[in-house]
Amino acid sequence: MTSDMWKSNATRSKVSFQSAPIPILLGIGVLSLCTLSSAGFAAQGVRDLLTARESEGWPATRGIVVASSLRETSVPFSAGSPSIRYRYQVGPRTYEAVRVTFGRASASSLELVNKYRTGSEVGVHYHAQHPGHAVLEPGGSMLGMGAAFYVSIVSLLATAAGVIWIIPRISWKE
Repeated sequence: MTSDMWKSNATRSKVSFQSAPIPILLGIGVLSLCTLSSAGFAAQGVRDLLTARESEGWPATRGIVVASSLRETSVPFSAGSPSIRYRYQVGPRTYEAVRVTFGRASASSLELVNKYRTGSEVGVHYHAQHPGHAVLEPGGSMLGMGAAFYVSIVSLLATAAGVIWIIPRISWKE
């Protein structure tokens, strides 16, 4: 197909925005919604990554694991999801938290439960201005941020490509 034929085919397939069929308008709406939600998930992932990096400089205190177990999941061939709750004190206040790490843990669920057994003493890293925000293993990386972060980035790129593809096919004047 020559470039002249391509131009004439592209021109003929344009639809006026004012008279656009409902499916095209719905498509634009869905693509816009997907773009916004993907951007929100990606922004949350970036915020979590920045907090993970910031946590490397948080002060530390001693705490105790008050509960450590594996929760059953519906994921096939999964050992379960670790549930670890720990208690720590900052100044006169006592706090409880459940975050072990930011993103995915480098250890398996069973290894985490064995590492943080109920009753064991642990090092707790807490946010100096918000001591209720704590983590047992500070830090994080792009690789450890988990599937949701990567899915949101891919979804954002795919919906942006969809918008870029559909916009030239609409004539914005009658």
